[in-house]
Amino acid sequence: MKLRTLLTICLALILFAGGVVVLREYATLRKIENVIRDVQNEKKTATDVNPSGEKIPVIPLVVSVEHTSGGAITARVNFSAFKNLIEANPAILARWGTLRWKVLGDIPALCIKHLAAGNPFMKLGAQEGDCITTIDGETINQPVRNLGIWMSLGARKRLLVETLRDGEIIRYNLVRH
Repeated sequence: MKLRTLLTICLALILFAGGVVVLREYATLRKIENVIRDVQNEKKTATDVNPSGEKIPVIPLVVSVEHTSGGAITARVNFSAFKNLIEANPAILARWGTLRWKVLGDIPALCIKHLAAGNPFMKLGAQEGDCITTIDGETINQPVRNLGIWMSLGARKRLLVETLRDGEIIRYNLVRH
């Protein structure tokens, strides 16, 4: 009976810890969503969010980029630095640019409306008008699945992102640096 009680207590602690982690990650994604929504609703630009022109910390998020055949882009990316930076300050996303939700045909997408100078994703070749449609094969509007991707981001070895640019699919194969 003691073993069963001990196992029950251990299982309860593991479930509790897992729940805390999920709630913390969910709260971070909600902050990110609020930053995007605030910028959209108030029609702010990156300059409005950072009127002082204060320098954003330079962290090498995108380390190297290679264009491969078929329009695919392979890049070495520091996933954990990106996740840590966003968790510490979700508002930094607004300094990098402006995103808008769109439905392209029947495909939900998160589209780049404006890219601020110094945006780390410019190294990838990202442009205004690009629309992110999938991450690891999951549509961008799948909150539970996207939460799982976010939670595992720091430990990931690879992330596949598809975007649309002027009707053309661009595939980003992001590899951990």
